[in-house]
Parts: sequence; C-alpha cells; structure tokens
Amino acid sequence: MAHIMINIGLTAAFMATALWIANSLAMKKASSSLGNYLASLIIIIVGIVPMIAAAMLFGSGVVEPYQVEVSAAAGIFLCLGFILIFKSLETEQLTNTVALAEMQPAILTLFGVFVLNNRLSTGEAASILLIFAGAFFVITHEGIKINKKLIPALLGNVSWTIYWILMSISISQSAFIEQMAISRFVGISLLVILFCLGFARASAKKRVSSKPNSGIPYLIVILAAAAGLLDGTGDTLFGFTMHLNIIAVSAAVTALSPVLVSLFSFVVYRDRLTRPQLIGFVAMIAGALSLAVFY
Repeated sequence: MAHIMINIGLTAAFMATALWIANSLAMKKASSSLGNYLASLIIIIVGIVPMIAAAMLFGSGVVEPYQVEVSAAAGIFLCLGFILIFKSLETEQLTNTVALAEMQPAILTLFGVFVLNNRLSTGEAASILLIFAGAFFVITHEGIKINKKLIPALLGNVSWTIYWILMSISISQSAFIEQMAISRFVGISLLVILFCLGFARASAKKRVSSKPNSGIPYLIVILAAAAGLLDGTGDTLFGFTMHLNIIAVSAAVTALSPVLVSLFSFVVYRDRLTRPQLIGFVAMIAGALSLAVFY
C-alpha cells in the first residue's frame, strides 16, 4: 500500500513540475507586459479556482484553528513571493530568475537542521554551499558585478520557501486542500489591497492603457489567467505530496523544473547567459540534484 501511495505521489510531483514549467513560460510574458502587481493579481486570483474545485470534489477533512492561522500566515509569504519574483521578471531573463528557485530545497534543508534539529551530512552541506555559490554567480553581470534587478527574485524565492514551510506545518493527513485555498485567499486579499492603494496603478496604466485598441493586452490577460490555472493546479498537486508525507522525494523531482524551463527559454525567449551566470546555473542544478541524492 505504501509503495502504491509513493507512486501516486511521484506522479503528482511530475505533473506539478510539468504545470510549473508551462506556468513559468507564461509568467514571463505576463509580467513583462502587465507589470508585477497586475500579473501577480491575475495569476493568484485564477489560481484559487483549481483549489476550490478540488475542495468541492475531495475536501472532507477537518481543519483545526491553528491550521487556519498558519495557512493565513503562509498566504502573506505567497503574495510577497509573487510580487518580488515578478518584479525581476519584468526586465530580466526567465533563465536567471527561475534558476534561483533551486535555493528553495537548500533553505528547506537548513530549516530542518536549525529548527527541526535534523542532522546535516557532509554531502548535504557541500550541496548547500554549491547552491548558494551558484546563486551568487547567477545574479551577476560580466565582471562578477551584482545584478540588483535579480535581488527581488532572490528574496521572492526565500519568501516562497517560507510559504511551503508553513504549509508543511498546516497540511495534515486528514486535510490539505482547504489549507491551500485559505493561504491563496489571504494572498489574494493582500494583493488586492496593495493594488487598490496605488502601488501598481502607474505600471498598469502604462502597459495596459497605452494601446487600448490593439487587443494585445486582452490576450496577455488571458495568458496570465492560463498561468494562474497552471500555477494553482501545480500547487495543489504538490500540496498533495505533502499530504502523503513524501516531500523529500517530490522536492527532488521538482528540482528538475528550472533546467527544463531554461531549455525552453533558450528557444522561446532567446535567453543567453554570461559565462559566470552559466557557471552559477550549472552549480545550482548540480547542488540541488546532489542534495536530493544525499537527503
């Protein structure tokens, strides 16, 4: 029975990875055209639809008050991650931005060491150092100068890691879909407040209203909505792997996502990496894969 559940969880992890790859390709276009706030708002709103549908079909678990509170806190970090990563995607290549996602398994491992008192092997320590060293090179220009426009993506991935840590605390053997919907709803609420306060108004007017008759913004809005469906479905599937308590294995599968996104980015967006960025990219991928092996 356990073997069957692991196979089901692995299938869910592979499906989540495929959906996140397609989502990343769509997110780049949406963020570049609509700006980080508006693109984030559309994607995070539409992303709750698969969660609501899954809750109506399969959600029957009891959610404890503490799970509601932790899920709500996670929603804040989900929102911040969207804003920060999309800020970098406005101007930077998809390859550089997505590669920084490999920091997430390293941070999760450090969380296990310092908070959960897990032991860190020599191989895991070396893998983590390789990932962080690679991250430094990924956010550089030629001449090893820091590209400040990639700093938001760096912080955004830290924020999303905190989101998944909180969700791992909230998700239980009896329920997981409800918690994910709660966190997404809180993220939506926070983004709506920020948007209404005017943080994104100038960006939205500049990008959407400049060519009202061309029809292109409407197509991009549809693309952003499609990205939201992909993101929400992928998150739900990954949450399911947490529900099955096979997060270590599923994280190893999803670590392949930046590699495949980059391959598509070279074709779709004509991304090009400098030599230091390429070294950093390879180092982060190698570190993430070796971390999965030593975990």
